[in-house]
Amino acid sequence: MPKKRSAKKIILCGAGSAGRMIAREIVNRRGSVYQCVGFLDDDPEKQGWELEGVPVLGSLDELPRCVEETDAEEVLIAIPSASGAVVRKIAELCNQTGVAFRVLPSLFEVVHGNAKLGQVRDVRVEDLLRRSPIQLDMDTISECVSGETVLVTGAGGSIGGELCRQLITFDPARIVLLGHGENSIFATYHDLLRRKPRCEIKNAIVDLRNKTRLERVLATHQPRIIFHAAAHKHVPLMEDNPCEAFANNVGSILSLAELAPQYGCKRLVMISTDKAVEPCNAMGASKAICEVVTRLANNEPGDCRFITVRFGNVLGSRGSVIGLFRDQIERGGPITITDERMERFFMTIPEAVELVLQAGAVGEGGEVFVLDMGQPLRIIDLARMLLDLTGFTEEEIPIVVTGLRSGERLYESLFSHSEERLPSPHPQLLIARRNGTTADQWKLVRELLEASRSMETDRLPGLVKQLVTDSTWKNAEGYF
Repeated sequence: MPKKRSAKKIILCGAGSAGRMIAREIVNRRGSVYQCVGFLDDDPEKQGWELEGVPVLGSLDELPRCVEETDAEEVLIAIPSASGAVVRKIAELCNQTGVAFRVLPSLFEVVHGNAKLGQVRDVRVEDLLRRSPIQLDMDTISECVSGETVLVTGAGGSIGGELCRQLITFDPARIVLLGHGENSIFATYHDLLRRKPRCEIKNAIVDLRNKTRLERVLATHQPRIIFHAAAHKHVPLMEDNPCEAFANNVGSILSLAELAPQYGCKRLVMISTDKAVEPCNAMGASKAICEVVTRLANNEPGDCRFITVRFGNVLGSRGSVIGLFRDQIERGGPITITDERMERFFMTIPEAVELVLQAGAVGEGGEVFVLDMGQPLRIIDLARMLLDLTGFTEEEIPIVVTGLRSGERLYESLFSHSEERLPSPHPQLLIARRNGTTADQWKLVRELLEASRSMETDRLPGLVKQLVTDSTWKNAEGYF
C-alpha cells in the first residue's frame, strides 16, 4: 500500500473568528491534509492561550521564530479585515523566512458575494494594498436604487461589470446592461444570473454615438438612473487616435445628456479620471470635456441630476499595469516601466465602485466627486511587489526602464490648481468645484465633436483649450 502522506503543518495569522473557524475545521475533519500548529495574533490578551485546541504562539512579528520552531510549511493569513499594511508585513516576513503563504478573502469580497469566508487563495497585489473598509450609507443607496430601473453603460467592462454586481444587491426592479461588445455583455449577464438576483436583467448592444439606437433603448426601458462607465481609456492608444478619443467619449456623454432627461432619467452618474485634471493627453482632455458636458447639462431646465465621479487607476481593470506585469513575468521578463519616478493613485475596482454608488446616491447635481485614493504608489514598487508574490527576484526577472511615452506624465493629481476642494456628506468623497461654466460653451463642445468626427485633428487642441483652460495637450503630427 502507498505510504500515507503526512499532513502539511500550517500557522494561522489571526486568532479571531475567521482563524478559529479554519482551525476548528482542520482539527475536526478526519484525514485533513493540514495540521494547524499554532496561531499568531497581536492581541496581548490572547498570548499563551489555546483556541480550538491550537496554541497562540506569539505576535505577527514572531513569525520567523515560530515557523522555525514548529517546522511550519505554510502560513495562512486568516484576517479578512486586515489592512494592506498588515498583509504586506506578513508577506515580507514569509518571504524572508522562505515559507509559503496564502490568504482568506477580504471582508469586502465576502460581503459582495465574490468569495466565501472559508475559501483560501493565493495572495494578490490587491491584498497588499487593502485599505480600511469603506463605511457606506447603505440606506441612502438603497433608497436611490431599490425598485428602480438602472442602466449601466460599459456594463461589460471592469468598472461597469462591478457596478452591475453591486447594484443587484440593492434590489433594483430592472438593470439594463448596455455595451458595444457583445461578448463582454454576455459575460456580465451570465455572471449576474449566477448570483440569482431578484431583479430583471436586460441587454442592450449599442454604440452610444448612434442616437437613434440609444433613443430606442431609453424609450423602451426608461431608466431612472444611469451609470455611464463606457469610454475609451487607454492613454497611449488615444494619443495615437485623438479624433476617436473625442468622438467616442464626448459623443457618448453628449448623446446621453440630450436624450436621458427626455425619457424619465432622474440621475446620471458619469465616471471620470484623474487624467482629466490639467490634461496633457488626448484621453484626459476628452474626459475633461465630458466633465464640462455634465456641468452644462446639470444647468439645463429639468429634473435630471448630472453627477461626475473622478478617480485614479483601478487595480485589475482591463489594460491595467498589473495584467501587463503578470504577462511579462509569465514570459520570463523583463518587466518594463517607463520611469522609476512614475507614481499613480490606485484603488481596487470594488472600492472605487462602492464610492461611485455612494456619490450617485448623495449627489444633488453638478458636483464632481473625487474619491479618496490614499497615497500614490510608485509603479516600480508595484512591480517589485508582484515579483515578490510570484517568487522571483530582480536578478531572475529584471525591471527595465523604457522612457516616458507620448502623453504620459510622472505624477497625477486628483484636483487642478483652479479647483476648490470641498467636503461632501461622505468622508471618503470630496467635491472639486470649478467656476466659469456658461451656456455658450455648448457651441464649443459641439464644434469640438464635429471636428473630431470630420478628422480635423489640428483644431482639437485649440478647442479643448477654450473649454479647459489648464489643458496642456498638444496633438502630435501624423496622428488621426
